[in-house]
Amino acid sequence: MSEPEHPGPSRRRWLLWIALALLLAYAIAFVVENDKQVNLHFVFATASVSLIWLILLSFAVGALGALLVQRLERRRRRRG
Repeated sequence: MSEPEHPGPSRRRWLLWIALALLLAYAIAFVVENDKQVNLHFVFATASVSLIWLILLSFAVGALGALLVQRLERRRRRRG
């Protein structure tokens, strides 16, 4: 009986490169599809920005908010 074959490091590396290439292609398509200019209304001002920047800004603000909530929760656990 022969041992079952396991994917070697070179096969895994190729799969990783393919996955990264697909992810990069998706990211490029995402940016190209969301390049439309939109008006962003603040309380006292309006700015015209590309939709992709608005999406990325929203993501960054959400990530920062999640990080701050996580730090506050960690601090509360230490005290209590």
